[in-house]
Amino acid sequence: GALANSWGLVQNSGCGVCACGSARSVGRVLRASAAGMAARRGGLGAAAAVRPGALVALALVALALRGGSLPTLPQPGGAVAGGRKILSAGTPGGGGEATYALVIDAGSSGSRVHVYKMEWEAGRALPKVTLPDKKLKVKPGLSTFKGKEKEAGAYLEPLIKFAMEHVPEAQRANTPVVLSGTAGLRMVGEASAAKILESCFLWLKANSPFKVERKKISVISGSDEGALGWLTINYLMGRLDGMPNAAEGTVGGIELGGASAQVTFQTADAADASYPLKVGGKTYQLYTHSYLGFGQEQARQKVNEQIGEGTAEDPCMNEGYEKGAGASPMGVYGGHGGVLRGTGSFEKCKAAAEAIFDKAAACPDAPCSFGGVHQPPMWKGGTSSVILFENFFHTARNVGMAPARAEVTPADFEEAGAKFCGAKWGDVSAHGAGSAYPGMEKEAEYKTCFSLAYIAAFLQRGLNMPRGTRVPVMGQVGGSDIEWSLGQGLMAVMN
Repeated sequence: GALANSWGLVQNSGCGVCACGSARSVGRVLRASAAGMAARRGGLGAAAAVRPGALVALALVALALRGGSLPTLPQPGGAVAGGRKILSAGTPGGGGEATYALVIDAGSSGSRVHVYKMEWEAGRALPKVTLPDKKLKVKPGLSTFKGKEKEAGAYLEPLIKFAMEHVPEAQRANTPVVLSGTAGLRMVGEASAAKILESCFLWLKANSPFKVERKKISVISGSDEGALGWLTINYLMGRLDGMPNAAEGTVGGIELGGASAQVTFQTADAADASYPLKVGGKTYQLYTHSYLGFGQEQARQKVNEQIGEGTAEDPCMNEGYEKGAGASPMGVYGGHGGVLRGTGSFEKCKAAAEAIFDKAAACPDAPCSFGGVHQPPMWKGGTSSVILFENFFHTARNVGMAPARAEVTPADFEEAGAKFCGAKWGDVSAHGAGSAYPGMEKEAEYKTCFSLAYIAAFLQRGLNMPRGTRVPVMGQVGGSDIEWSLGQGLMAVMN
């Protein structure tokens, strides 16, 4: 269950950031089962056991209920993998200073280095970032080094060479490097991930002119990723305290990645707040949850498991498509060893996607999304307080929904999916002017039918979003991409 933040943070290695709080949140804790706690804090598939850290928090709750006083605990000041500390960013003194930060987003499909230049102005709590940032991506992802972990470090060479071209030589020694692994590295297992990160650290320390610290070469938690994405959105929109649009309030975000999906927004309900984020002197209480294994690519593999070996029909591929499992450059068939034939049925594809969400799981802290995960409502009266980004936007753009429409609904994804999935393979696989989908990214046609079906299923079946809810779908703000890496860059220079 939720442990609110109104009495104080408990820092420990077992449960991340735990807190003791309001009577409402205490009641939730006492009602929750061990399995419910594991689902809420550890994510889907976590061991159904109460961790030692949770017992510490419960002991403090009991102490408070008996009239005892809570200990005064130090407030941690930096971002640490696993969400074990409150993310906290201070403000360097002085004005007119220019600093740089390198953020390497080690994702499931590849790694991208971002070079951020930031300037401090007198009287501003947050730096001014020169946007858009300079960036370069290499493929595949670091997770592919499982079993050959010692080779991982040298893979970073083109990223560091690129960064050196964009950071003045005099600034390099003071420019921090932050390498953050996300869901791809979370899924290879702790032992392999640790070896991959150690190889990266050793290579960077020996070959990079930048400031390299071991603690900044890490796998971040899904909650960290969600909070940093939220920070990026609200920085770009100028919604943070002290920024021009702060009076309009903050905006939440739903991110659909390749291996995981994150839901994050600010909440006024202390019982729902699971992640305190301190930026520029203000602490924002966030609800955030990461659905590991429910990103677009991992969801496709779950659906693939429903397809038998040998020749099989695939409703998520267009009619006219028939190739061996290894023939698709998008790798949509995972480990399937047979030949598949596309039948192009949006309804059947969506039904297969809906089947992967466990709606029958116990919900000790209602309302829940799926798998027993508590999730407060994010919409009211047909509108939402969140935006959709990452693969939501890429998919919408591929079929012409974005940026033509400022807002979309789950029904819009269904309509676009019925049209796309119902088309012949020869029509959707054509590219360029005059084609049915002139804005289609190269090779995205292999996954678009499934993507549209999965998005409709995830929003409605997974997150309980009403079919007609209007939600902004965005890829950029003011010409800058919405990526959690900007939030990480801000935290790096402010710490």
